[in-house]
Amino acid sequence: MPKTSFSIEDALKRAAERGEPPAEDKLASEEDDELAAIVHERLAAPQRMQVSLADL
Repeated sequence: MPKTSFSIEDALKRAAERGEPPAEDKLASEEDDELAAIVHERLAAPQRMQVSLADL
């Protein structure tokens, strides 16, 4: 097993013991929030697109 696997495994064990994530959450910017909202809207109401093989 590679050495990095042990460090990941150790980090996950520590996170499970402490009950908190192994890394701090990154704060999203306003732009990130706007993009996430657009993605959620489009996933909720998908629209069909017609594409020809020549366009690909």
